[in-house]
Amino acid sequence: MTLYQFEYVLNDRDYVAFSIHHMRNSQANKRSILIIRLLILLILFISFLRNFSDYTEHGILIGGVILYVICFMILWFAMKPLSEFILKVQIEMAKKEGKLPYDREITMEFYEDYFIEITKETENKTKYTKIEKIIIGDNAIYIFVSAMQSFIIPFSVFKSEKQRSKFEFFIKNKTKK
Repeated sequence: MTLYQFEYVLNDRDYVAFSIHHMRNSQANKRSILIIRLLILLILFISFLRNFSDYTEHGILIGGVILYVICFMILWFAMKPLSEFILKVQIEMAKKEGKLPYDREITMEFYEDYFIEITKETENKTKYTKIEKIIIGDNAIYIFVSAMQSFIIPFSVFKSEKQRSKFEFFIKNKTKK
């Protein structure tokens, strides 16, 4: 017997929101961004040291330091927005090529011991014990089965806040997550 069934169309906003949420909260991505930021700092520092003699000869050492600090700060704080912009561009390019990284029309059916995702191309049956993590985002519920596979259930599929709360309780209770 089906306990919950949702039929919906996943749109670009849903997928981009999921990807950004995952990008901001993934330990691997946080580590990558930190490494890139540290490499930028190292490159700027090496560049500064390389040009240090020029700055001291012309008496503009403080101006040079300020310039490098400003460049570093801009790059440090621009890293996340830049990553998000690149992500959006990649999704748009995939869309133009007709190769979306997600299925648009989805039916999710939840049973006692498992759930099924049904799309035009696939039918994916997953036991609740396979779920690694459940995240309640700003606009959707994200069910992670692995680092490479997850399911997006937008809040718009729920008829009311009460139904959404019941479903959240249900899925968390089934997975103990």
